[in-house]
Amino acid sequence: MEFITDLPHWVPVTRLYRHGDHHVAVTVLDFWDARGTNVFLCDEQGVAIDADGDPSNGLTALLELEHGTTFEQACQVAIPALEALPGS
Repeated sequence: MEFITDLPHWVPVTRLYRHGDHHVAVTVLDFWDARGTNVFLCDEQGVAIDADGDPSNGLTALLELEHGTTFEQACQVAIPALEALPGS
């Protein structure tokens, strides 16, 4: 998984990564009342793509991981999920 850039237009702290033809935004939440680490599908510009394809239920993360999960750990867990996507 290749780090591309920080995403300042997302909540702090979010980073954009690429794996093959897929891009993900990894958000590590550990401030205020938010907990956990989320991995969102996105395009190469860091624009979110709803993982379940149903925008009526809000933005769905590809993965929701436990509090304390680092960027590096999230990327390792995301690789098999990305490779399992249709068209991968």
